Amino acid sequence: MQQLIADVEWMTNNIKYNGVDDDKRRLAYLKKNGVQVYGATVTGPVRELEKLKEEQEFWEFRLGRIEVWNWS
Repeated sequence: MQQLIADVEWMTNNIKYNGVDDDKRRLAYLKKNGVQVYGATVTGPVRELEKLKEEQEFWEFRLGRIEVWNWS
């Protein structure tokens, strides 16, 4: 949560882009109300993802699309 707020704050203060005013309002909302994380998408090697199953914070896993890589 802290990193998200820091990144949006940096972006809105240092980059000129279409929608910066909307992001400034979003940032104010996040600072006031916080962030509730309820899911994530994680990509990576299967063995690394299996390690996440050992963490208490994660309790449901679903396998999505896979791509077979030719490592040679």
